[in-house]
Amino acid sequence: MSFEEDAQRELARRELELRACRADPCRLISHMVGVNQRDGTRFTFEHLRRPLREGEVALDGRTVRPSERSWRWQRWLAETAFSAKRLIVLKGRQIGATWVLLAVDVAEAVLLPDTTSLIYRQREEDAIDNIRRWWMLYQSLPEYLRYGTEVVTPTREALRPGTSGVVLRHPDGRFSEIVPMTSAAASGHGRTVRRVLLDEAAHIERLADIGAAVAPAAGNAAIAIVSTAKGRSNLETGEGNEFHRRWVDSDESGYRAVFLPYDVHPDRDSDWYETAKEVRELRIHQRQEQFPRDEHEAFALSDALYFDPDDLIEYRKRVRPPLYRLDFVEPKDHTKLVLGAKAHPLRWTADTGYRARANKLGGAIRIFEEPVVGHRYAIGADPATGSGADYSAAYVVDLSTMALVCEFRGKLSEDLFAGQLHYLGRTYGRDVPADPKDPSSRPGFARLAVETGGGFGNAVIAALRDRTAGRPAYGNLHRNRFDNRPDAPSAKPYGFPMNSATRSKVFNQISAAVRERTLPYVSDNLLHEMEDFIVAEVGVSPRARDGAHDDCVLAAAITLEMYRLHGQHPNQHRPRSRRGTLVGLGRE
Repeated sequence: MSFEEDAQRELARRELELRACRADPCRLISHMVGVNQRDGTRFTFEHLRRPLREGEVALDGRTVRPSERSWRWQRWLAETAFSAKRLIVLKGRQIGATWVLLAVDVAEAVLLPDTTSLIYRQREEDAIDNIRRWWMLYQSLPEYLRYGTEVVTPTREALRPGTSGVVLRHPDGRFSEIVPMTSAAASGHGRTVRRVLLDEAAHIERLADIGAAVAPAAGNAAIAIVSTAKGRSNLETGEGNEFHRRWVDSDESGYRAVFLPYDVHPDRDSDWYETAKEVRELRIHQRQEQFPRDEHEAFALSDALYFDPDDLIEYRKRVRPPLYRLDFVEPKDHTKLVLGAKAHPLRWTADTGYRARANKLGGAIRIFEEPVVGHRYAIGADPATGSGADYSAAYVVDLSTMALVCEFRGKLSEDLFAGQLHYLGRTYGRDVPADPKDPSSRPGFARLAVETGGGFGNAVIAALRDRTAGRPAYGNLHRNRFDNRPDAPSAKPYGFPMNSATRSKVFNQISAAVRERTLPYVSDNLLHEMEDFIVAEVGVSPRARDGAHDDCVLAAAITLEMYRLHGQHPNQHRPRSRRGTLVGLGRE
């Protein structure tokens, strides 16, 4: 074969590769090379070249679970970074997540002219270090895969980037700019950008100010926030660690949340965790932050927790993601009850004949198990105003298994919360008979206990009983029972009054369920709040840590009280008949 034929063949191969890399930017990243800054060894991204096989990387809730020990999960992260407009990544140390996100930015810079990206760190020297990593990846590309871009900044005399970042000129004369940014309050304000990367965001002191500055400029651009954990936030006041607040509120703010545990690194497993010097020499809270096994451990603190830490560790293994999420929408007003909703609503028809719709794309209701024929259910609800810091929360419990099969957590006014509870009670109440002790009870409604201690519950109960909204009055509302009286009578008012006596009773139920580990699983929201639920030295106790929420804990506690009263208890004592037990009194 002649030299000219070899050259033509090489040109054809390069043209095919250019087209393939433009169609699949992960393939372009696979040509890049980085350097481990700890020991100077080089590493490649060749493992990103092939598309992922089905099941090769799975998500367990928000946790990435590779099917085999390899770096292939980085392909999944790169694909997610390219597609997600808002991404927040909680990670363990030294797993290469920042390198992947920098490589994503390099690929976009050479493929998308006339764009700017901002790369943030807390300190200027760290921001420059990331720009130099970016530069290393760009320089490692074969020249023909730089798509004709030329380097304007840094100049040849400078050799490598500094505070001015990197500027590339494209063949058509347009530019790509990559700018290192620091934690200055208004930095980035006014720039129109393609991508914003906030690296080690938990350590950026003015992250909230930066977010407020860059969000308007970002518009439809991508924002990626990545970090190890560093403390918690005060969700009520906004004080504390902003990265934690953004992680907890990711559903509300539209961020795709991804957790990368310590063992996505293919050389790490439980034995490594128990023996590695770099892990064992850390204090417990540092170990949890830097090499987290689950997302809850990453933010865990060790003060006067109400629930035993060992039990919380067990329930971190039992977090169940929802099958789907929804809101109920009443047919006469297709927007009134929807929380998120540009999604197409799906029809749900109750056996009773009247209709509501269920919007299954997002929503405040999380379904973990659908209703099972023959099972009975009860609901506990903790209302809020819908306009303050607190959330309204509710759980549905399967009275056969103690499973909390459904969760509501959202901010709605009392009448709208009542509408969601009504349809939730009808959905799970189809096999619930009328209560023979309550003349107002009707079949087809799950038993519903609404907390009334704060006053908001009375408004919810009024809306549940009011027929003016086009719904029949709710047919199975709980009345408080006086267990300290021999006849255990029920109170006349509807609702579950929360006071010092009932508070102790309901928290005993959830405490026992967690301690004895009889709850089959918990939700993400519930576990987050359990980890912030403390024994306080002054004031109401137990309660949420200052600035945290306990709406889900309180709703779950009331729901488990409904299980105590109406559920199936395998170990329940059943008194034996007195017939045949007395000797010498004429009985056998």
